[in-house]
Amino acid sequence: MKTENANIIGTWKLISFELINKTANKTFYPYGKTPIGTLIFSPDHYMSVAIMADNRENFTVESIQTGTEPEKIKAAQPLMSLRCQEFSGPTCR
Repeated sequence: MKTENANIIGTWKLISFELINKTANKTFYPYGKTPIGTLIFSPDHYMSVAIMADNRENFTVESIQTGTEPEKIKAAQPLMSLRCQEFSGPTCR
């Protein structure tokens, strides 16, 4: 493992997620201004991230399995999950 990657190994809580359009000088928050997320960087170069919007509505029942189809669809829209191997600094393959 490269020395510069050693400091990132572990589980991290996401504190922000923004997209910046420098041409239009605008910032977008696709998951809201306080998204919920976790990032994991392992010593064997695997990386995983899960992000969801801060304003997701609760199901009308306790279990996602018994939720209605519209509730399930709406819950999945503001969600991102990614896994990759061989992270190296800011890149992921």
